Amino acid sequence: GSSVHGVAIKYDQETPTTTNVPAISLQGNGLSLSSIRIQNPYDAINTLETAQPGRARLSDILIEQAVHSGVQISKCYDFVQYRHIEVLCTGAMSTGPAFSFGRVDEGGYVGLVASNCAVGMQFYDDTSTNPAGGEFTGSFAACSMVDCGIGITVNGDHKIKISGGDFTSLNYGAQIDGTNTEVTIIGGKWQANSNQAIFVTQAANIIFDHNVFCRAGPVFNPLVWIQNCTTVTVNDNQFLPGSTGLELDRKSVV
Repeated sequence: GSSVHGVAIKYDQETPTTTNVPAISLQGNGLSLSSIRIQNPYDAINTLETAQPGRARLSDILIEQAVHSGVQISKCYDFVQYRHIEVLCTGAMSTGPAFSFGRVDEGGYVGLVASNCAVGMQFYDDTSTNPAGGEFTGSFAACSMVDCGIGITVNGDHKIKISGGDFTSLNYGAQIDGTNTEVTIIGGKWQANSNQAIFVTQAANIIFDHNVFCRAGPVFNPLVWIQNCTTVTVNDNQFLPGSTGLELDRKSVV
């Protein structure tokens, strides 16, 4: 039941190292963090390896110039809510993800923003003990990834829905690989300046609905490339000029 509200944290050391503890560690149930600014951390907010936080509520948080990751959570077996959290790197690009999700059962996420981070959002299999696994379940709305190296990476067994987002990436918009139960991307704008806006290596079910896929300039790579999927649904998407639109298992269909 811990609560932290209206706090600014600034590290004295302007170039933190891996020996720095995170600004905030999550553990316990019923956590509530709001109106917080964290500046110059190595990791800003994360979950202890042995912790299983439940009913976490994080809102109105600004993280500036994280060296590694912004917000990381895993092994959470109860509903999580993230609202209006920004990870902003105005100097050097971060070396890790702005937002990182391991094993989380159910959640709601609105208005997450990442700027100039290596990865905007990362979904991964938590292979640490107590216990291991993936199985992320959650829905995202109105999120933005601005000038990140990769907008989203999805590795493991997850069920994710991303709706109404704006993703501008220097490399890939989204990389999806694993036994993911279902990845749904709906009503968003995806711009990738060099590789694919969406690149699926493997998944069970993929759904793309009412999205816009585009580039800053012409590139040989297809905008959406999908391989090794059980079911693929592509409905009412717009592929702007700049490259091949959609490629399935290396066979161009658009």
